Amino acid sequence: MKKLRNLLGGLVLILAASLPVRAQFYGETASITNFFAATTTNTVTTAVIDVTRWDEFTIQPVFKLDGAGTTACVFTLKKSVDGVNYVADSTISVTPAGTATVSAAASVTAGSFPYYQITQVSNPNSAGMTNLVINIGKKNALKKYAP
Repeated sequence: MKKLRNLLGGLVLILAASLPVRAQFYGETASITNFFAATTTNTVTTAVIDVTRWDEFTIQPVFKLDGAGTTACVFTLKKSVDGVNYVADSTISVTPAGTATVSAAASVTAGSFPYYQITQVSNPNSAGMTNLVINIGKKNALKKYAP
């Protein structure tokens, strides 16, 4: 009986060691134009943010102005079931500080929506928005299963 227990214990260790290991956080950058003129609201089409394998993601616009300005710039985020037809989800406001680089981040729970996209950027300042990058972070949520 002791040999069987040792044998089963050894098998469990071998199986556990052979399971694949993977990272829990994935970062990427969504493509978007690098400049938005002053006092404009721009309709944009960023790359689709595919979250079909993730429960949550974080979106972080990073930019600076090419002159003075402190009025919040607004990024409109939309969601989709099919990756073609999008509906409103939320907005992310970032308050610029002139020519200093600024950012803001929002955590999004995707639920059953597999696709997201930034569809509009509003810059009400008298200076243009430049050096714009949209960072995306994806993280697997802890899944709870019923026994």
